[in-house]
Amino acid sequence: MLKVNPPAGGQKPKVKNGFTMIELLIAMSLFLVLISVSVGGFIRSLQTQRTIIGLMEASDSISLVLEKMTREMRDGYGFTQASGSAIQFVNRYGQSVVYSLNGTAIERNGQKLTADNVNITNFFVKLSNIDYGEGSQPRITMGLSVSVNSKYLQNFSISIQTTVSPRMMILNSPN
Repeated sequence: MLKVNPPAGGQKPKVKNGFTMIELLIAMSLFLVLISVSVGGFIRSLQTQRTIIGLMEASDSISLVLEKMTREMRDGYGFTQASGSAIQFVNRYGQSVVYSLNGTAIERNGQKLTADNVNITNFFVKLSNIDYGEGSQPRITMGLSVSVNSKYLQNFSISIQTTVSPRMMILNSPN
C-alpha cells in the first residue's frame, strides 16, 4: 500500500514505499497456513507409501511360502493331517515333510518360512479324497489369515485360500 504524508509548509508530499506491519503479518500468516497444509499432505503421503510397501512385502512373503508349499505337495504322497493347522507327507525325494503353524509363523520341519514382519493368525489344512477311492484325485485345501507388523496397519488382515491336487495318482489294477 502506498502511504502519502500531508505536506508541511508547502513542500512536496513524501511518498513512502513498502508494506505496513499489518500487511506483513497477514502475508506471513497466509504463507504459514499454506506450508502447514502442504507439509501435512506430504506426511500423509509418506505414511500411505509405507503402508502400501508393508502390504506388498507381506503379500510377496505369503505368495512365496504358498508357492513353495504347493510345489512340494504337487509331487508328494502319503498325506496325513497332523492337526487342524499341520500337514505331513512324503515329498518326491522320499523325505518326510511337515508344514505347521508355530505361533505366528509357518514352519517346514521346524524351520520358519514366513518373514518377520508377517503374522499368520490362522492356518488350516483340509484333506479330501486322500484314500484315492474310485480313482478320484486327492485334494489339499489350505487357508490362512495374514496380518502385518506395522504401526500403520493395525487390525488389518488378509485371508487367502488355495487348493492343491497332487500329480501322483494311484489307479486300482483290474485284477
